[in-house]
Amino acid sequence: MRQILAIILLATCSLAHAQLEFAPIGAEWFYSVGLNDNPYAGYHHYVSTKDTLVNGKTARVITSNRDTIITHEDNGRVYYLFNDKFRLIYDFSAKVGDTLVFEFMAPKPESYIYDTTYYVAFEVERISNFDEEGGGIRMFSTVVVEVDSLDYEPFKFLVWDTKYTYFERIGYYYNGLITKIKLPCVGVSSDHLRCYKDADLNYISEYWKNEGKPCDYKSPNSIMEVRSPFELNTYPNPVYNTITIETKGFSGLGLRTVKIFNQTGVPVLSQRFDASNPTIDVSHLPPGLYLISFFDNNGLYSNPKKIIKI
Repeated sequence: MRQILAIILLATCSLAHAQLEFAPIGAEWFYSVGLNDNPYAGYHHYVSTKDTLVNGKTARVITSNRDTIITHEDNGRVYYLFNDKFRLIYDFSAKVGDTLVFEFMAPKPESYIYDTTYYVAFEVERISNFDEEGGGIRMFSTVVVEVDSLDYEPFKFLVWDTKYTYFERIGYYYNGLITKIKLPCVGVSSDHLRCYKDADLNYISEYWKNEGKPCDYKSPNSIMEVRSPFELNTYPNPVYNTITIETKGFSGLGLRTVKIFNQTGVPVLSQRFDASNPTIDVSHLPPGLYLISFFDNNGLYSNPKKIIKI
């Protein structure tokens, strides 16, 4: 009888884990976007919306206020689509002692544009239960054992402190839903998970519990001051058709995009910055007060400047 009971319990446990798919439709994630360690500057909101077919594989579409992520799950292994290829990012079928090779998005040296990937090999150190509301999920703790191109600067400060911990259903706690190898960015911190919820699980991180704010909270002033290493100047101001941008102290830190926001903090224009032709056409914008700032691939970098469109 005890043997039969043990077999039933084991089968029930295995079935429960088999049912814990990653990103079930309707699942939501909220990650903080921190500026100068201010967690209220903004957030990235991801929603698992639907299934689709990509390269002959069933895939899931996850949309956000930043981008769209396509994932594919196969026997507990989760892949994300990048440059028309599925790349491994989580493995929920792993066992302690296994070596896992994940592929992270990263910029090529000195390009500061996420246009390539690097392989990082990890060994699974520990698999533990992570009991939250809805419970039953597991946490996978791994340690780096090998990295592509160790002389490549971003790997010298691995934001995981040579570790990578991910969770069933949820994914990664820091640095966004799909992990990127980020470059240092003055005043901008890595994305921290605030909340995750689906039909069976409602998780609020300890970090966000301590803040005591709703998952979708952001500062009324969504354009926060950042200690910038350079100055951004624009002319003419007021402007009618075209505005010219000048930077002082610019050192090529990968500042690639100029964005303009209206008074409520909503972006109304985004354009790649070309130092050889540093002009922006704003003729289509309605008259009013706007904020302009430089962005890099990690988020806000320069202090915003006010411009008046006439």
